[in-house]
Amino acid sequence: MAIVVTHVCWRCGAPQGSAPRAWVRCERCDVLVAFDFQTWLESEDHAAWLARHGAQVAEWDAYTRDVAAADRAVAAGEHATAEGHLRRACARLFDLTPHVFPPEVHVDHERREAHLAYAVWWQRMQRLDPELRALAADLRANQARMDLRDPWPTIERSIALVAKQIERGERLEPPPDPDGLPMPARVRVAQSFLLSAYLHLLDPDRRLEALRALYGAARVVASVPHDDADGETDARAPDDALGLYFDFACPRCGLVTLTARGATEVTCVGCHHRRPFRDEDLRLGGVAFGCAACGAPLAIDATDLVTECTFCGAAQRRAARTGNVERAFARSVAATHALGGPAEEVVQGVVARPEQRDALVLAGLARQALWFAKLVSPRRFAGILRASLGERWRDEAVIARLVEGIRREGGAVEDAIELVRTAASSAPR
Repeated sequence: MAIVVTHVCWRCGAPQGSAPRAWVRCERCDVLVAFDFQTWLESEDHAAWLARHGAQVAEWDAYTRDVAAADRAVAAGEHATAEGHLRRACARLFDLTPHVFPPEVHVDHERREAHLAYAVWWQRMQRLDPELRALAADLRANQARMDLRDPWPTIERSIALVAKQIERGERLEPPPDPDGLPMPARVRVAQSFLLSAYLHLLDPDRRLEALRALYGAARVVASVPHDDADGETDARAPDDALGLYFDFACPRCGLVTLTARGATEVTCVGCHHRRPFRDEDLRLGGVAFGCAACGAPLAIDATDLVTECTFCGAAQRRAARTGNVERAFARSVAATHALGGPAEEVVQGVVARPEQRDALVLAGLARQALWFAKLVSPRRFAGILRASLGERWRDEAVIARLVEGIRREGGAVEDAIELVRTAASSAPR
């Protein structure tokens, strides 16, 4: 499934009309519309942030000290002192987490001061107002309970808690919204920030449902990826073009291995065949769909994440990630510190006869079950089982051999066995 999102201004109804930016701003009336974390993760700004993040440890320590000093001052009833500490802490965040604020705060002093005053007020009131303090504590506790196998209950509740926080803050007469947003629009922008930050953790069906609930069904289109060469449906295109992992199908033994989206090389965990990452490993496929703004037929090529409607100018972005920014960063770190980096050529791995293929595939599946037991959903792992084992992915004898392999590997075997058995009885995606 390919998901394509079109952002539309809440004030004037105009669709976003240029290549998407992380902070989506209406070009017609200049109001903030949403935040798209995936766009930021693919951006040059993210690459620059990764490059300097390691050198900011001391600044993070200073931020932590400022927050602790503010908490002590609040406890002592020294509110003016607390506000000074909070102002320094929030000012540090403009540089430590630049994506959390609209880009204008980095070039416009007046907007920077408005955002700083707004952020300081919120931090202060979360310490002084019992209801806001309770909501903040509830949000932290809820996030701590997140189960990566099924994160949606946590994300859904966090989205609701963010709305409650903003609604409560509005009753406390905050300073003017730094972006001039009315309360409902501020809620929606904040919720878009939170949802997009966790979107890659959701299964595609849940992702589609969540995006449509936030932006409207007409603005979020689901399509089937196709092969750009002939326009036919691409059976190899991944169902999940945004998740933490993509699927690497080993050309030697046939095992499908969950691989981090920013990986610099692909490795089969069955026969240990490996080689450098190639762009085609993501298998994104092209996407054909109707423009959410005007209905005109559109397409996004396999190598692209965005397109602009040639009829109405609306920008459309697929919910997908390449991981290229993280991949480039990993390569630069490896080169800087002489870590060796990924394989520079194909490493063939174990040379196995056809009759040994099953043993290698089952060993690789056992390892993945142990590694990913608490990181992926049973439906996600069902897809790995089916892709690796074909029609035998639910065969009781095959699953029994896989369970035996898990026990031989050792470790958190019960969680891994539960994942396999649940996956084998579920509908794969």
